[in-house]
Amino acid sequence: MSGRTVLAVETSRSTYTVTVARAGTLRTDSTSRFDADFDGISGLVRRVLAAAGCPVAEVDAIAVNAGPGNLTSVRAGLSYVNGLAFATGIAVHHASTLEVLAFLAADVAAGRPVLAAHPARGAQSPVSYLGLFTPGAAPELWFGPVEQAVERLAGITELVVAGANRRFALEGLDGPALHDSGVDAPTSEGLAAMLEQGRLRAADGPVAPVTEESAPFAGAA
Repeated sequence: MSGRTVLAVETSRSTYTVTVARAGTLRTDSTSRFDADFDGISGLVRRVLAAAGCPVAEVDAIAVNAGPGNLTSVRAGLSYVNGLAFATGIAVHHASTLEVLAFLAADVAAGRPVLAAHPARGAQSPVSYLGLFTPGAAPELWFGPVEQAVERLAGITELVVAGANRRFALEGLDGPALHDSGVDAPTSEGLAAMLEQGRLRAADGPVAPVTEESAPFAGAA
């Protein structure tokens, strides 16, 4: 880690995670919005900052996942981050859920393409937010059933899969040899690491949620 103090917020699911990266150490905690004692993202952030011995005034940058995912959760996280940035002037940096999944799978991928598959219709549905990340090429992002990914895999002989809906690929996607990354969901630790490696985009205003109405997902499946 660099000398920056980073607050990372991940809320693409009903379970929220927050990480403070400071002086080479990480402090992480999580909460579910369905917990009886849920006190919101602000409560979770306060706990993690306190555990790290870090007042909010010492945070240098915020990293956030802009989605897609559970829209209620994504909007809650972005509302908190945008409000905190407005109140404090702390710079915000963001990535999509699919980018975080691909980043987390990079060690297993070892240069091979990664297919990220994040649920779009619940845990039992193969309909997903999908991203194909091929080294040296721009990512391809789309929305639909996992099995339709085969149409985009021409010429790929090996593929690493990531995300909660990777199981649909492992169970029934024909074509390349498939490798399970073991990556189930984006993490706040991953966001913090991406920021330190310059893999996030700096926000020039409030960060808007990525949804199925956003390009390139709009109009698909």
